[in-house]
Amino acid sequence: NLDRMVARCRGCHAVFDFSDQLDAQRAQKRDRPVKVQRAEVPMPEGLSVRWVEPEGSGGLSYRSNQDQRRDVTIERRWFQPAKHLFMLLFAIVWNAFLVSWYGAAVSGNGPWIMFVFPIVHVAVGLSMGYGAITGIFNRTTIAVSGDTLRVRHGPLPWLGNREIPVDQVEQLYCAQNEHRNKNGVTFSYDVKAVFKDGKSLPLVARLPEMEQALYVEQTIEGALGIVDVAVPGEIK
Repeated sequence: NLDRMVARCRGCHAVFDFSDQLDAQRAQKRDRPVKVQRAEVPMPEGLSVRWVEPEGSGGLSYRSNQDQRRDVTIERRWFQPAKHLFMLLFAIVWNAFLVSWYGAAVSGNGPWIMFVFPIVHVAVGLSMGYGAITGIFNRTTIAVSGDTLRVRHGPLPWLGNREIPVDQVEQLYCAQNEHRNKNGVTFSYDVKAVFKDGKSLPLVARLPEMEQALYVEQTIEGALGIVDVAVPGEIK
């Protein structure tokens, strides 16, 4: 009973006060409204999931056995053929032109400006090429294992690896990012974790589909036994 801050032991049925076990911040959050439970999000393309059921679970799904924390691994492949193959082709053409430029500058003993002027273009070409290659080969792995929530990107190095104690996680939610360019507006989606100290941190950023973000949120919350509640800034 959260209003009275008392609970009953399942083993001996003794009633006890647990208010001293909660800090002031968490006590303030206990009255946050619970959202109306949304329909289960089916697993979208591009994701795979592996559940590790605890002993004695009887093979129940995470939605029918919420009392136990479970280990789970979600894997997302980055590869989007139309996007990453085009990026790779464009990067090859871009960098081939720069190689020709510098080749001409060296063979013709060109002025210093020929070496300095394209430096920004070199940086763009290299980052574009690396982005295309990582898009083709990389995967993101999000895993709840024991007392730790891990996020890993690989096999090629990429920023955003995380390792978080699950007891620090209060809630997960999805946020939408808007990207404007000359061709219009596009959107990407982040899955963010809210910690018990009130801070938040993106677990996975710039997912291309809303369904992928919602499924990751749903699955990790199910693994950790977190009740889904409203969070400011989440996708409506």
